[in-house]
Amino acid sequence: MPETPPLTKEQFLENLEKALRTLICDRLHADADDETRSALASEVAEFVRENAAEYSLEDLVETFRSYDAALGLFYEYQDAKRLVSQRALGSRPEAAATAGLRTAGTRWKEPTTGMVFVWVPGGSFLMGSGEWDSQGRSDEKPVHEVWLDGFWMARVTVTASQYLRFAQAHPEHRPADLPEEEATGGNDRPVTGVSWHDANAFARWLSRQSGRLIRLPNEAQWEYAARSGGRPEVYAGGADVDAVAWYAGNSGARVHRVARKGPNGLGLYDMCGNVCEWCLDHYGKAAYRDHEGHNPVVRLDEDRARVVRGGSWRQGARDVRCAERGLFVAGYRAADVGFRLVRTDG
Repeated sequence: MPETPPLTKEQFLENLEKALRTLICDRLHADADDETRSALASEVAEFVRENAAEYSLEDLVETFRSYDAALGLFYEYQDAKRLVSQRALGSRPEAAATAGLRTAGTRWKEPTTGMVFVWVPGGSFLMGSGEWDSQGRSDEKPVHEVWLDGFWMARVTVTASQYLRFAQAHPEHRPADLPEEEATGGNDRPVTGVSWHDANAFARWLSRQSGRLIRLPNEAQWEYAARSGGRPEVYAGGADVDAVAWYAGNSGARVHRVARKGPNGLGLYDMCGNVCEWCLDHYGKAAYRDHEGHNPVVRLDEDRARVVRGGSWRQGARDVRCAERGLFVAGYRAADVGFRLVRTDG
């Protein structure tokens, strides 16, 4: 077979524009009106022409290495345009000067649900159960270095009231344990009884509503955030399980409202205990031996179980550690399984 000739820079840019236009206009904003989608398509073209075109082909291949990376750069470009417009219109200089600043713990509120996300700066960390955690299991090893790009992590798990708006419009994803009277009035207990498929459907819906790329965290993102940015912590916030987690020893055999225990170093709550949290990855017992060094996500055949993290109110202290790995089939629903989300578009 003859070899496929390499892409030229022009072809790469053309493919990039098509891919971004499809993702932003036809997926994330599929429900928008024609005028909005047309404006977004024009912004995508402008972004590729005025920003991406400045790169060499080699830099393009490295910089736009994934959909997440491309979307993140596009949204940063939009934010920069808005900032310039604010300055041109005479916005308060102090607001303009700080609009682009982002440090650990910076918050962003999703407008549809009011869900609060916390900025988690990128960095490298030793993933797995290291010398700081004497209770590690075999699937938490070997400890290995992982590098993650920065991302936004939801401050708490998705609550019943946040999920209800989606479930009302999509009854096929309604949990069996979500009576309407419990989910109204600002109920802030975690939504439970949701499968991995339900959680993914909610994330796609919220992406369309917000215009941001929102999804389940991958396993590495979850652990890095739980350990306050990769610190050697046994539990999310320190070594005192009772201070930061609802588990079998203190939960009274029931789920509790979110953010009633102490936060970790990033201001995230309940990452250990209360409810198990779905992750993006397929579960592989030996996954850590084959992890990619940068933003790893384990994708196996669709019949494989999915990862859950954090443990729950009915599990022991060992099972709610930051490094603990659990698994359920994707269709599993239970009274102690929920989820939280990440925003990955910068």
